[in-house]
Amino acid sequence: LVSLNRLHPLQESNLEEAHIIGDAMARAITRQRLHKQLTLRDERYAYALEASRDGLWDWNLDTQELHFSKSYMRMLGYEPGELPHDFDTFSNILVYPDDAAFVFNVSNEAYKSRDGVISCEFRMQHKSGKIVWIYSRAKFVDHDEDGLPHRCVGTNADITRFKDTQSELRQAKVEAIA
Repeated sequence: LVSLNRLHPLQESNLEEAHIIGDAMARAITRQRLHKQLTLRDERYAYALEASRDGLWDWNLDTQELHFSKSYMRMLGYEPGELPHDFDTFSNILVYPDDAAFVFNVSNEAYKSRDGVISCEFRMQHKSGKIVWIYSRAKFVDHDEDGLPHRCVGTNADITRFKDTQSELRQAKVEAIA
């Protein structure tokens, strides 16, 4: 029997090329698997967020750009892309004017604090003009070498029904006492 190497001798450069091609294919397959896993994770997160009806927001402190999730915008009666995604939109259109100073004070305190966590209730304005009570939870993240954050990420939950029920209970208590 004649050796295959004698019939088709593989030169060292051919082996190197085969190794490079094999390595590139392995990396492509790994990237494809990672992409699929990340896509699946993002879908799960989007479905969970949609089911919770909470709104997600991500504020870039350097550019003042804000990302509002679809559920965030729907909570306030807007379609995605209907409003500019910036801090001016939040502060001048969405936050109820009487609550703006409170929201900014809470944010400033959290910005200065060690844990950088925000947890508060305030009012926002629905596109229709009605008031929407919000429970907001957030955290300042992406700190630089000086410890200053560059982003703040959070969720807003519509607690209007809860606040209405709370108000009705208070009124019923007042009436019962009277």
